Amino acid sequence: MLLQAIGIAWGSPTLTRTAYEWLHAAIIIAAGGAGLAAFCLSYLLGWKSGED
Repeated sequence: MLLQAIGIAWGSPTLTRTAYEWLHAAIIIAAGGAGLAAFCLSYLLGWKSGED
């Protein structure tokens, strides 16, 4: 999203369009890793549903 904002400010439609393609895989992998880490931590630390 930051690269897209830079592309808009810079007036570069190519950067705006390709920023998504460049970062799509990395973002999906990072989100999956964060979700898996949270899932594992919930079991390791004994989290219960509804705890604050």
